[in-house]
Amino acid sequence: MESIELKVRPGTEPAGAVDELSGRVPELKAQWAALLEQAAAERSELLELPPYELSAKPSKNFQVIGMLFKTIQAHQRQNEYPKSVALCCLTEDDATMYRQVYNFYIPNTKAERMNSGLWD
Repeated sequence: MESIELKVRPGTEPAGAVDELSGRVPELKAQWAALLEQAAAERSELLELPPYELSAKPSKNFQVIGMLFKTIQAHQRQNEYPKSVALCCLTEDDATMYRQVYNFYIPNTKAERMNSGLWD
């Protein structure tokens, strides 16, 4: 696995709202996998994914973002490209939610959780 990074980009057009997308997680997973496969075929160093408008209900955010992280990491374990995936966020609060979901769902060790200096 290479890396997953977060980029805060206020004013960016969201790819959708988590409230509406939470019922379509299998479809989203297929879309994310296709984007990752395309980036791998093109030997892209970086794949930037658009932001999502997060829900006021954390459970919906965990459902969608958790599957996003799982899809990316499964791809990165088996493929050399893309070397890095950037998840764009609309606000710092959104980036914090992404970190919380990542911390809860994915890492097996503290070293894997240390995506940035924000966790100790």
